[in-house]
Amino acid sequence: MSGREWYRTGLARFRDGRDNPHVTGAKVAVVIAVAALGTLFALGSVMAAQFELQGFGDRDGTPSGSYLTLQAAALALSVSVPLLVWRWLLPRSFSWPAAAVAAVVGLAGVAWMLGVGV
Repeated sequence: MSGREWYRTGLARFRDGRDNPHVTGAKVAVVIAVAALGTLFALGSVMAAQFELQGFGDRDGTPSGSYLTLQAAALALSVSVPLLVWRWLLPRSFSWPAAAVAAVVGLAGVAWMLGVGV
């Protein structure tokens, strides 16, 4: 095996985490932590949008469109960032159907916040 082939196979094994099983465990822990934080941020943005739509702050005014747009962007990021981290760190265990369900739920939340289809 030439030096170049050894480098390629060694680099591929290093990236896959096959040489060190602890690396895969750490990657799983990172993905779980990012998903948990994304869930918390998503719930927070949905609650903030609900409060804004219900008139919790300024009861006589209309809901602020820019604030709802900001909350919709926060929800979209809190769904997409964990999916991207999962795809990047654990490509073998990435599930396209699970990602599609998460994306549909996230898009439904964004549509609800922005009043699309209401």
